[in-house]
Amino acid sequence: MRVDVDSKIPHDTWFSFKVLGILLFASIFASMGTILYGLIIAHQVVSLPEVLLFAGLLT
Repeated sequence: MRVDVDSKIPHDTWFSFKVLGILLFASIFASMGTILYGLIIAHQVVSLPEVLLFAGLLT
């Protein structure tokens, strides 16, 4: 297998950061939804900042 190091294809680093940001937002949103669902099922009340902290830590 041969790899061409001098490829002429432009590499856009901002595109990579945009994809990273979208995936990070989606994972925090999914974690927050999972935590809130679990709290609803367990009939417990937790403040929104605590849920966001837990979602950020899980991500």
